[in-house]
Amino acid sequence: MQAYKNKTFPTDAKKLRDYMFNLRYFDYFNVRAKIVEACMIPPYTFANWLGGRTRIPELAKQKINEVIGKQIF
Repeated sequence: MQAYKNKTFPTDAKKLRDYMFNLRYFDYFNVRAKIVEACMIPPYTFANWLGGRTRIPELAKQKINEVIGKQIF
């Protein structure tokens, strides 16, 4: 059996995860829907961003900051 390894996330994914996972349950889904709509991406791409499987493009970072109303990137 393999030992459990802690996954390390890219810094951009870590910033997005920290923000999203500190939201209330209801707010999380509203913000996620707004980001998906503003960035014109499918929901699975957003999940890939959170999981650190794909990188977040620079234009998407700007859109995310606009939707959130904060500077996280």
